[in-house]
Amino acid sequence: MVTTTSTSSSTMQFTGAISGLDTTSIISALLDAEKAPLTRIANQRTALQATQAAYESLRTLMGTLQTAAKAFTTSGVGGARTASTGNSAVFTASASSGTVAGSYAVQVNHLATSTRATSTAAIGTALTDADLDTTVSSLALAGTMTGGTIGIVVDGKIVNATIGAPGTTTLRQVTDAIAEAVQGQIQANEGSGSTATVTASIVGNKLQLSLSGSSSSHVISFGVGGDTSNANTILGLTGITGATLSPASPITGLSSLGVVRTTSVLDAAGLTGLATASTGTITINGTAIAYDTAKDSLTALITRINASSAGVVASLDRGNDRLVLTSRSGGAAPISITDTGTLATALDLAPGTTDAQQLGTQAQVTVDGRAYYSNSNVVSTAIDGVKISLLSEGTSTLTVAPDTATTTKAVQDLVDAYNALADKLDTLTANPVGGTKGALVGESGVRDIALNFRGLLTSTMASSGVLRSLADVGVTTGAIGSAKGTTNRLRLDTAKLSSALDANSSAVADLFAVVLPTFSAGVNAWTKVGGNIDGVESSITSQLRDLDDREVAANERVATRQAALEAKFAAMEATLAKLQTTTSSLTNTIAQQNKSTG
Repeated sequence: MVTTTSTSSSTMQFTGAISGLDTTSIISALLDAEKAPLTRIANQRTALQATQAAYESLRTLMGTLQTAAKAFTTSGVGGARTASTGNSAVFTASASSGTVAGSYAVQVNHLATSTRATSTAAIGTALTDADLDTTVSSLALAGTMTGGTIGIVVDGKIVNATIGAPGTTTLRQVTDAIAEAVQGQIQANEGSGSTATVTASIVGNKLQLSLSGSSSSHVISFGVGGDTSNANTILGLTGITGATLSPASPITGLSSLGVVRTTSVLDAAGLTGLATASTGTITINGTAIAYDTAKDSLTALITRINASSAGVVASLDRGNDRLVLTSRSGGAAPISITDTGTLATALDLAPGTTDAQQLGTQAQVTVDGRAYYSNSNVVSTAIDGVKISLLSEGTSTLTVAPDTATTTKAVQDLVDAYNALADKLDTLTANPVGGTKGALVGESGVRDIALNFRGLLTSTMASSGVLRSLADVGVTTGAIGSAKGTTNRLRLDTAKLSSALDANSSAVADLFAVVLPTFSAGVNAWTKVGGNIDGVESSITSQLRDLDDREVAANERVATRQAALEAKFAAMEATLAKLQTTTSSLTNTIAQQNKSTG
């Protein structure tokens, strides 16, 4: 039952089923006093979390400041040097921190080269005229030939040869198409009655074009723009330009035709020296590399060598069909090669073939008249602290000087990092009348952080000498006589710093080396594990845990009180219900009696 009672000032809503009272609102009002501690706990948690976030922001800014300070000690930026060359095509150079400034005459006499071990002969099965009638796709060529057209320049005239699909076209059909294209143009140039004949054959595993029936010489070039077939490249004709073709002077391709297959297993790769399948270990410069010719391809072997610690780069000279091992470092040391099986022999790299190795040479550079040698093209022994990277033979000057730009930026970074921290501290400790207070108002020692750090940076570190404090290199709080309130930040006079570096860069570096470690230690006291900030945050964490416990207890009290109130009102409603039933019964009885007596 819902009953509404009107008064002169308001309307009251009752929700009690029997009593008509708004029991929900009554219970809520009675619980408000019980919930007051929860509000205080929430406010305290918000304040503690704001304090914790404020300290974390300080930790971040102090970390930036610490990094800026450590740059002078960990990388020696205070003594940074530049190394410049008068001719960067001859060499480039770099100088480490603290290197003595000076100028040097440098002559690069020769560059370092690496030892190369090369197969003593072609390792694949050579092609002969007997292979001309085999389809192109079935031959072990230096690549996959594609169909299309190729251009040939004969006596200044371009002719084209058509190359058929490699799966159905024989090598003879390819070579005849080239020979016929050349022959046709030669006959046209010589005039009617010309009996000039061009034939193609394989000589020494290379394509050869021969001319007969002519008394003239003709100039031949291969490869013109617009070729749609790569036959010129596969046949070793690319690169032949302005060659003379005459009866006495045939034209021979520049690379081998028959070569080792790189992706087939070694047993089926056409290695001429590999008669039967074998397993073994090829050892290069003491590094063992296992192989199985029934499973491994040449590509897999090359990849395995290059990924090993053998100190060589393996590659395939496709033009000459030879395996090449090149030392990763320069110098005259030979490449050691041994094999427990037959693969090294098949690759013509077996023991006893060291005559196939072209030994490398050391680099030689002369600095101020004195010669220095290196197994690489980087020389670090000629000038203390200077690394010279050799690029070509020649002469140039090398100048080592203070790196003013790098040092100035590092000092400016330090000043900026300090000022950013000071700005943040001002915001966090602000306590304006009638305004918003900072999150760290009243926190012990916080207001003095910036002052203490500034004192560490600007204090006098020596009683004598030209440079006694950072003020002597341009780091100050402002000019003497500056207005009050304007000297709570740091400033950098870049001109003064530059002058100090030009006058005595070593003294500047020494000053930084004295001042900044002490300063870093002061910052570290706040940011280190177990430092000041960790101590404050540990206390905050403890307080937050205590608030959590208090909140749980307060919620339990509210829940208990709410249950008790709900039980009391429920009991009241039950009692009223019984009374209402009794009243109704009495009313009915009286009514019946009145009716009977009337």
